[in-house]
Amino acid sequence: MKQKTEPIPFSPLEEEPFTRHLEEMALQGWRLDKFTENRLYYRQAEPRAVRYALAYHPEVGNLDPLPTPSMEFYEDYCRQAGWEPAAVWSAFPQIEVYVSEEPDPVPLHTDPQVRWKVIGDWMERRY
Repeated sequence: MKQKTEPIPFSPLEEEPFTRHLEEMALQGWRLDKFTENRLYYRQAEPRAVRYALAYHPEVGNLDPLPTPSMEFYEDYCRQAGWEPAAVWSAFPQIEVYVSEEPDPVPLHTDPQVRWKVIGDWMERRY
């Protein structure tokens, strides 16, 4: 299995460009495998259109063993909505990446105010 790596080109707050980049990589046949503090790791796969989304968990601490019960609960919710966990960002364990092969999956974030509150809570705890 071929693998590819690249520096992470976006900050955790640049959700739309970040997920769009991952989707473009999937069209080229590279699926996100994991990501570390500053690198993305891909595995070669069949080129296909997929959707990516970021999930923020401000309640998770940097030293908490993963996955936490709240992350497992959220993961179950995401699976029911057609999303599969792809990776957890090792530098920010509160951020998970989900992937869906559905052309128009149920969005993980439906209310922009709630989404920004969660991101704000994450930033307060992180910084």
